[in-house]
Amino acid sequence: MKTCHACGAVWEEKHDPGRNEVCLRCGADLHCCLNCRMYDPMKARQCSSATADPPTDKVAANSCDEFEMANRKAAGPSPDNRKKVLEEKWKGLFKD
Repeated sequence: MKTCHACGAVWEEKHDPGRNEVCLRCGADLHCCLNCRMYDPMKARQCSSATADPPTDKVAANSCDEFEMANRKAAGPSPDNRKKVLEEKWKGLFKD
């Protein structure tokens, strides 16, 4: 199942997301490393492709020609996104 890396929403389209497509639920970029089947956090460049030049920002939209949306189980937000959400909530506790 193809899902958003940030919120776990299912990608229902038959095609892989284009460079400017975002998740309808959370607004996260869909054509990014974290949604790619070649993303591998255990690799040095976090990409299993031998020919791609992966960007440093794995969450932002990119123009990689080798992008193919990963099939994975429906899941919650990625650890990176959960951390961001928790930090925002923490900061919100101390606002006037």
